[in-house]
Amino acid sequence: MFEPTNEQGTIFVFAAQAEQAGWRVIEIGCPFPDATLEYKGEIWKVEFEFKAFNFSSHRHDIRGCDLIICWENDFPDCPLPVIELRNENWTSQKITRGNPLLNEITFWKQKAISAENKLGRLRAKVSAPPSIHPQKNKPTFVVDKTESPEQEENLLVSYYRMYPLASQRGAAKDLSLSQSKISRILSDLESRKVIHRNGNGVEILS
Repeated sequence: MFEPTNEQGTIFVFAAQAEQAGWRVIEIGCPFPDATLEYKGEIWKVEFEFKAFNFSSHRHDIRGCDLIICWENDFPDCPLPVIELRNENWTSQKITRGNPLLNEITFWKQKAISAENKLGRLRAKVSAPPSIHPQKNKPTFVVDKTESPEQEENLLVSYYRMYPLASQRGAAKDLSLSQSKISRILSDLESRKVIHRNGNGVEILS
């Protein structure tokens, strides 16, 4: 038996046995859901997935679908009925439509979770220390390409004294130094206990 590895293969497997199982294709290839099928005189809006949980990962509107047809059902709590094609008895499977009210509740629950996550990210930005936000009047550090290693160290210490939460990438851009050089200098400074790096950034010790 052919075993698919993606959604297209899943559609192929279904199509090969659809007529035998009593399904008639009315329309296929829609943006969402993928197809409109007829089964025992009833119209079903169907979404094909290789794995059933992809339906949730793709953030489909559960209210616009009646059935998920997949190769592997890894979504045991799915509020929609699921046909798992790798189950050889799927052609005789009894299908019951999901509860529209439950689908509506699930839809708004997902919306609420998404909104809460977005709100949390926005709160994190608002409460972040000012030093990690872009500054319009940020001082310009001019680096002379002929500066000695000691001068580069002093420049980097001055920079992190002003911007302790700056990333190495940001420092490299602002100081026109390579990120590898920034990393090397910071490691040397830390070994000499001039700085201390932790989760809160770079702390100048001397």
